[in-house]
Amino acid sequence: MVAIEEIKMLELLGGPTSTCCCKVHLTILEKGQELVERVIDVHKHQNLTADYIAMNRDGMVPTLIHDGMVLVESSVIMRYLDRRFPDPSLTPSDPLESMRLDLLMKDLDEKFHSAIAFVSFSEVSRGSNGELTDAAKIRLDSFSDIPEPKRREQRRQSVLLGLSSDEGRCACGFLETMIKDIDAALELGPFLAGDSYSLADAALTPYVHRLWLLGCEELWSKDRPRVETWYKRIKARPSFAEVFTKHEYQTRHRYNREKSKLLGTWKRFRGALESIGNKVDDPAVRMPARVWRSTELQMDKSSDINR
Repeated sequence: MVAIEEIKMLELLGGPTSTCCCKVHLTILEKGQELVERVIDVHKHQNLTADYIAMNRDGMVPTLIHDGMVLVESSVIMRYLDRRFPDPSLTPSDPLESMRLDLLMKDLDEKFHSAIAFVSFSEVSRGSNGELTDAAKIRLDSFSDIPEPKRREQRRQSVLLGLSSDEGRCACGFLETMIKDIDAALELGPFLAGDSYSLADAALTPYVHRLWLLGCEELWSKDRPRVETWYKRIKARPSFAEVFTKHEYQTRHRYNREKSKLLGTWKRFRGALESIGNKVDDPAVRMPARVWRSTELQMDKSSDINR
């Protein structure tokens, strides 16, 4: 490996099939910075080698190397980049818009990321009959090298359990909520945190695009025109072409829109959503969108403590 102290510019270790790598890559490009890309192929388990884990103990991508320092965790890296290269700023100056950015990214890290990982791993591991493919059975063995036990088990379960399982239904419910939250945020401006592109747009773009690749765009295409317009606006940006379009030949073997439609991913996803709430103490839930304006609430004024 190249000695870390020898690296003076931005070097991004990861690959184009990772949503976390993509959101960092988008941020670097939107900041107008150049970078060196070094592929760490997670499908060949290069993120689980001794050399890589010596640098990133969690065995996760991406890792960013800059000025001889190692940076990990994609959302942390994005905020570092926005502070380190302040022009153009990707954090709104308005406190309320900045709050919206923070909450969208918090929900992404705490809920939506694990949901898209579950759906992605589950669906690429199945044929048209919903059964595990031979390649998926082989992939299960590789998860034993994941250092952290909880994440190791999450990856195993995402392959073993389909979208009709409680875990799968929870994931589908969270991703529907993500789209609802994006739609609600866009009611306040053309981008997710106001009038300008921000870290929130960079963060959420790979997840919406993954849903599109999985053939699940009906989550927004039929009755959420604001999301459809935002997605088209995002796809027209040069950064999108560089991060996604440029690498289509590398990612098609993994996430293929035509194949997803043929294999019925959306049918299984929709079935999972429609099943939520059909049993007692259902662990899955279809949550409403976040409310950003207090005028949208119907509050009972009889409970006003000042009355």
